[in-house]
Amino acid sequence: MLGACSTPANMSVQDLNYYKIDCDRQFEQLAFLNHQFISPQDRMINSLRVTSPIGTAVSMSQGTYYEDRATFDRKQDAIAKLLIYQIHQHCPKPEAKPQGCIHVNESFPAGDSQGARCYQRATPNPVVNRWGVIDTK
Repeated sequence: MLGACSTPANMSVQDLNYYKIDCDRQFEQLAFLNHQFISPQDRMINSLRVTSPIGTAVSMSQGTYYEDRATFDRKQDAIAKLLIYQIHQHCPKPEAKPQGCIHVNESFPAGDSQGARCYQRATPNPVVNRWGVIDTK
């Protein structure tokens, strides 16, 4: 159990510390940051790695002690919460787009594809946002 590692999808603490906020992509960034929170299972595993002598030795030999300690101390959670707060406070609220749909068709040597993005009134996010392959058979 001490040999388990944390979820690879999470950014390291050092990378998360230098995460740049882009207000033009605030919805994507909010979704990404909401996935940076550490699960209770990963926190429990990392607590065993940093509080037991054997786990600490293994973690230090693997070079993961700093990240394991940061997970145990909930540093990723704190940084992600701060970044989410900053996006909510400093990025302007998006304006609603005019109601309607935009359709895009593209042809490539490998095949054709079609995209659609539709908006409704007073909703800044698209209600339809998809991109798919056109089956030409």
